[in-house]
Amino acid sequence: MLHLPTALLMGSVGARVYSEYQAHIAGRATGGVVGFGSLTTGLAAGLYRTTPTAGAQSMTGTSWQGVFSRSDAVQTYIRTVVLHGLPSVDVYSDLLVSGREVLISINAIASWSDFLGRTRNGFTSTTALLTAPAAQLLELIWHDGERPWRSRPYTSQGPEPYDW
Repeated sequence: MLHLPTALLMGSVGARVYSEYQAHIAGRATGGVVGFGSLTTGLAAGLYRTTPTAGAQSMTGTSWQGVFSRSDAVQTYIRTVVLHGLPSVDVYSDLLVSGREVLISINAIASWSDFLGRTRNGFTSTTALLTAPAAQLLELIWHDGERPWRSRPYTSQGPEPYDW
């Protein structure tokens, strides 16, 4: 007789439907909703919900696994931080088409120096040797239509399945 673990009988334990995910991130979004074309500079540290929309904006600064795993950005738009932070341009494109919300955790920094450019997911940020206000993308959570995922770009973790 074959005995299957309970998790296999029930399906994937962490695979929550999108409506559950949406309710969860609405409760976590301490900063509320932010437009996808908004600047990260000027945002207070916190968790923000955003919905991917098409369009391109410029970005200055390291956005993924820079020096000492910094994930900083200055004068940056939400859309470019999210594009850099996701595991692939395909995931980003899927979010654009589906309109599924993303939860981002931003840490605001009053002054940071020397932002090194990086290329990731088809987008290149520019290098700037300056001191300016900055934002760190600490956490990025999205739903791929089947389950929620999380990346922590600042500490180079993920993507990994996300559950609560």
